[in-house]
Amino acid sequence: MDGYIGEVRIFSTNFAPQNWLVCEGQLMQVREYQALFTVIGNAYGGDGINNFRLPDLRGSAAVCTGVSTGATQIFQRGTRAGMPTITLSETQMPAHNHLTHRVNVSGSITNKTAGPSSTSYPAAVTLPTPTGSTNWPALQTPANPDTTLDFSAISPVGGGGAHNNVQPVLSFIFCVCNEGEYPVPD
Repeated sequence: MDGYIGEVRIFSTNFAPQNWLVCEGQLMQVREYQALFTVIGNAYGGDGINNFRLPDLRGSAAVCTGVSTGATQIFQRGTRAGMPTITLSETQMPAHNHLTHRVNVSGSITNKTAGPSSTSYPAAVTLPTPTGSTNWPALQTPANPDTTLDFSAISPVGGGGAHNNVQPVLSFIFCVCNEGEYPVPD
């Protein structure tokens, strides 16, 4: 299979074809792979004198060098970017609010105090003895219609753990040509 030295191809096999090396970031000796070194240099690591690294495409998506329209990051050859998991902070979320709505609940109140349970909010709610109509908003009382919400009931939640940040992928092996035609720039 002919290829240009330094060319990277995708293969569906579980091995590198003859004259190709799997791109797993291996440290290669310059004296053994001189032609390949003259093409890729030490862009992917190594000291650039005695050794160099092959690109490491395990678990990574390949992108073109440069900057795309609307992007803020410039990708230099050999640059790694991105994370397989990420933990969001409050500063990364846009400003937003959560509206509440009045809900009419019919029925009789037999207990004046509702404590926390596995299905309720963490704060206890105290209801006055109703007089007249028993249809009033849950967060208001007839005597005090502008009740202030206890903000501990809506405090930030979450465990601060990371979530998966990987787009849907299908894995193949990426190989770089070690022996083939030497690429000549135009």
